[in-house]
Amino acid sequence: MRAEDRAKAEPLVAGVRDAELRELPLKDFRQKPVLGLYCPQYRALLALEKTLRSAGVNVFEADIRPHERYLMERFITAPVSFENVDANGYISSELRTGRS
Repeated sequence: MRAEDRAKAEPLVAGVRDAELRELPLKDFRQKPVLGLYCPQYRALLALEKTLRSAGVNVFEADIRPHERYLMERFITAPVSFENVDANGYISSELRTGRS
């Protein structure tokens, strides 16, 4: 979220256990400072994101799930191919590097 929205966001974030806003060394596309929103539980983060949006606070990257963010921030990429389903209904998969 934009740092300029901090005053609107702080009372809402304060109502969520262990949630916090942090200043980040990042800027939005208009070169304005942004804040990071951190919650120990994903469910609480989703609820807080909805609350913030309804209060008029634009929350950036809220659509990125935690496991996707973890991989992206570490530049981990790998194609996944699903081959078949066994008799128990499990999907057999294979991870490969970019060199096939």
